[in-house]
Amino acid sequence: MDAKRLKAIYSALQSRAKGKPWAAPQFTRDDLSRWLIERSDHRNGVAFRCAYGAPGCSRGRFGLTLAEVELDHRTPVAHGGLTTLDNLAVSCASCNRKKGALDEPHFRALMGFLFTWPEHQSTRVWERLSQPPRAWQRAKGR
Repeated sequence: MDAKRLKAIYSALQSRAKGKPWAAPQFTRDDLSRWLIERSDHRNGVAFRCAYGAPGCSRGRFGLTLAEVELDHRTPVAHGGLTTLDNLAVSCASCNRKKGALDEPHFRALMGFLFTWPEHQSTRVWERLSQPPRAWQRAKGR
């Protein structure tokens, strides 16, 4: 396990919890390392698989390297989710952005619903979900 990347992932979890004591990681970096090793899929020649596999995500099938891994809260902190190993999922950046503040069951339901739409319409919805919120864009001067 790449110690430098593991430290960066753990530090990111800690920094996102500033001002939110309930969101602080409730595990050590060693616990996180063991958890990631358990979720690795080296048997099939890839390091990790995206937990969501939303449309446009090839990482559920082809895999992620540790450098590409993002940890996502299955139940977001915004909805009372804690930063525990049980509430984390390995995700690619694309799926993590699309999921946003939805919890996992609602995100999966949205994926199932949009699957019934014509491709050109569902693609537009996924593109919009992947973009930062408009307020964030205004703050950045876009």
